[in-house]
This record gives sequence, structure tokens and C-alpha cells, in this order.
Amino acid sequence: MKIGIIGGGASGVIAAIKAKDKGADVVIFEKEDRILKKLLLTGNGKCNLSHEGISVSDYHAKNEDDRIKISKILSGFNDKIRDDLFDHLDLCIVSEDGYIYPVTHSSAGVVNTFLRELKKRDIQINTGFNVTKIKKSGSGWLIFDNKKEEYLDRIIISCGGASYVKTGSDGSMIRLLKDMGVKCNDLYPALTALKGTFFENEKLSLILSGLREYGKIYDEDDGLLSCGNIQFTDYGLSGIAVYDISYLYVTGEKRRLYFSLFNDKDKAYSLLCDCIKDNGMLLPHEAFCGLIHKKWIDFFLKALDIKSGVKVSDISKDKIRKMAGYLNRLPFDVKGYKGFEHAQVTGGGICLSEIMDDMSLRNFPGIYVTGEMLDVFGKCGGYNLHFAFATGLIAGEAVLS
Repeated sequence: MKIGIIGGGASGVIAAIKAKDKGADVVIFEKEDRILKKLLLTGNGKCNLSHEGISVSDYHAKNEDDRIKISKILSGFNDKIRDDLFDHLDLCIVSEDGYIYPVTHSSAGVVNTFLRELKKRDIQINTGFNVTKIKKSGSGWLIFDNKKEEYLDRIIISCGGASYVKTGSDGSMIRLLKDMGVKCNDLYPALTALKGTFFENEKLSLILSGLREYGKIYDEDDGLLSCGNIQFTDYGLSGIAVYDISYLYVTGEKRRLYFSLFNDKDKAYSLLCDCIKDNGMLLPHEAFCGLIHKKWIDFFLKALDIKSGVKVSDISKDKIRKMAGYLNRLPFDVKGYKGFEHAQVTGGGICLSEIMDDMSLRNFPGIYVTGEMLDVFGKCGGYNLHFAFATGLIAGEAVLS
């Protein structure tokens, strides 16, 4: 039986290896000049492969049915199955604070490992093959690019979403399946940076550009959205804590967020007062330098109209209370977001209701869909690559059944 893998990403490669090990004749069709381009970028080149103790709560699901489907997928790729897979591929891994990396901390090393395993199994790779049409033919399927066609008994489609277009992911296969009648949700950038300003003041916001902080993000109802590393940029906010909740703002569910550097407003006020009490004759940059970064001092002097040459003992208590309040909850108005070229993953895609438990399309027997093409995405930290491996393994296992 001839199995075609459309898309040479992480999910497709795992599907190809599994199907070959089950006895299939496997061919990978890749429109780019080489496979696994996106994997090279994973984890800033360190290749964050997975995470310890992954559960359905680590993923964005639209409804309870989707949560059940995601949970089933994850149960087929638990920590032991994952570790056994990597061991089978002679890919040594290490856990660092729950993050799973290759021991080499090298995406290139992982890519070379996968290429080696494909070569050992004599799995053919057809690059430069851009699938533009899929047509039923007898008991199998025909795939077409602009110049040729190929007959396949079954197809696993693993083309990714629309993020990182330069690696070949442009969402075209999702659109092709939609044209065939497969239900899809609109695509949008997920795990991306947010554009906006503090106090509707771009110049004021630029003062914080380049600053990195560990903090928390709250919504307008004071609900905690995320916590972690946050980067202040010339356009707005970036960093893991921002990426993880960006979809709420990309989809328009929310418009404003609140950054929190200090958990307790009263504690922040008390610490500021202590600095003033002990250093009352000093300037703000001298008195507060052990409490907050210089950029924060510059920011608050401008935001609260405090002259830089004033002694801290002469700053009004009202302004000190406002400073403490903003250290606890600083409003940020979201005006936009970074697009697919910046986003780590894609939101939207093939509806999970279209997918059977073996990753086959409900109304197109013999076609399987995996990875980022599905309307599922997880948090930063190896969760999305884990899902790609999980779905690829399930499809590769099932394709000969």
C-alpha cells in the first residue's frame, strides 16, 4: 500500500516513520526545497520538543467536545510513549524545569536525526511538489501539482498552518480541504505579540522599550490570564506570558489588559514609602533604584508629571499611591497584533468535529490530517510540537488499519 505524506514537517515525518515501520510504502511530498524548515526555528534553535505532564488544560479548545477529542489524542502520546518514541529514534532528551529538549539543545541536531531515520527506512522525499488538487480515484486518491499527478492509496496531510510563511506554511492545504467540503474555522495568528500603548501615549510607552520583566497579566474583570516573562517593545508587548493569551485579543474577545509587577498594591506603596523614608533627600533615580528598574522610574516621572530634579520626600502621597497602583495594575490598550509572519502557531483550521479518533477525515475515508492544520493550539513551551508528534504518530499507526 502506497501512503503519501503531504508536508514534511515534524508531524508528517513522525507519521511517515511510523507508517513505514508498520510496513507501508511511504513517500513524502514537500513543496519547499527541503523538509523540516520550521523545526529548525523551534525553541530559538534549541528545539523545545515537549513538556512534562501535558494535559488537555494546556490547550485552547472551543467546546467540551473538542476537549474530549484533544484528551483522547494526548492519551495516545503520554510521557512514556513520547520517551519510547525518541529512544526508538536514538534521540536523547533531557527535562529542564519541565521543558523537554534534546540533550544537544540543537534544532539542527533533531532535524539531522529525523533525516537519518528517514534515510535508514528508504523513505522517498519529493521536494518541489506543491499539491493543488486532491481527487478520488478508485479506492485511492490522486494528488496534483502544476505539472504532474500521483496515485496514493491513502494520504496523511501534515502541512501546518499559516504561521512562519517563509518556511512554507501558508494555510493553502487548509483552504484546499475547505473547498472540498471539510469544515474549517477562520485562521488567525496565535502565540504572537500584541501592539498597543500605556495610557494611549506612544511616546510614554516607548520609555519601557527593551525592558524584560517577570510579571502577571490580568483582564478587565481582574481575572488572572497568565504569568511569566514579558518583554516591552517599541510596538507593545511580547514574551511568553503575552503569547499565551494573545488569541483573546487577536479574536477580539478582549481589548485591554493589565500588567502587574507587584502582586500587592499596599505592599508596593509600603516599599516606596520605605525608600522615601530612608532616602528622602535623594532624587527618584537614586532613591528607587533598588526597587524598580530605571526605565520604570523614567516612565512614572513622565506619566505622573514628576520633575526629575525633585527630592523624593517632596513627591505627594497621592502620586506615590498612584505609582503603587500602577505597579500593581498598569492598563495596556491593545491596538493590534503581530501577524502570521511573527506568530508561533496558527489558530483556526480543520474543525475537530471533522476528525475521527484515528485522525482520518470523517467524510473522506483514506485522508488523515495532523498537527497545526487542526483547530488546536497549546501554550508556549513544547506543547504544540508535542501535539504535532501525537497526531502524526496516531495517523501513521492507523493508516494501514
